[in-house]
Amino acid sequence: MLILSNDDVRAVLPMAEALSVLEQAYRDFANGLAHGTTTRLDTRVTLSNTGRFFSFMSMEGTTPDGDLMALRFNANHEIFVTVNGDTKKAHLPSAPGARYLGLVLLVAMRDTRPLALMHEGYLSALRVGATSALAARYLSRPDAGDVALFGCGDQARAQLLGLAEVRRLRKVRVFCRNEARRAVFAEEMGAALGVPVIPMSDPRAAVEGADLVVAATNSLDPVFSAEWLAAGAHIGAIVPGEVDPATYERS
Repeated sequence: MLILSNDDVRAVLPMAEALSVLEQAYRDFANGLAHGTTTRLDTRVTLSNTGRFFSFMSMEGTTPDGDLMALRFNANHEIFVTVNGDTKKAHLPSAPGARYLGLVLLVAMRDTRPLALMHEGYLSALRVGATSALAARYLSRPDAGDVALFGCGDQARAQLLGLAEVRRLRKVRVFCRNEARRAVFAEEMGAALGVPVIPMSDPRAAVEGADLVVAATNSLDPVFSAEWLAAGAHIGAIVPGEVDPATYERS
């Protein structure tokens, strides 16, 4: 059985290929050809006297172009925190070595052999970024290219890499509450994409005039207001709470 690290997976699955694979998988699912859970299964257990929860998540699926079943699972410690009035769900690196546990197991359906065990961290961000990019490909204006991005983590990076595959980006304004992370993220992604990535200290200034607005945070509360949005802006979000009710109503 193969054991693949995040770096191993990153080397063989770039964003462009992930977009192609995911688009076909979504078509297969819509046509009743893919099989698996439509929603993930979550189990959360309170850890006594710690303020933490143990969370276990799993989901599985297969597509008709192969003979593999994939089982994805995560085990995490979680905690709810409030920062500047915003509630967030934080995952804690509680595994040995201060790591997170997320794995994908591939099983051959023909003879039930386990074929590979892969780290899930890179795949998770890649899949979410590619899914958001597919939505932007079909729902945003063809000339959209000014991005407002909330978040400075792995998910935010994947969101930008996905958007760059489906739209010609002109500039990116990025906001997160940590000023140092904001500056590092802007420098790193500007170099990677070859477009201006501007760190913003004001979330409203980041959003105003943008035609692609993307939220990639762990916030359970809205990170921008519908009042800030330009007409015809495309909205992408990972967590439903990141978007305020007025934005849903306006859309």
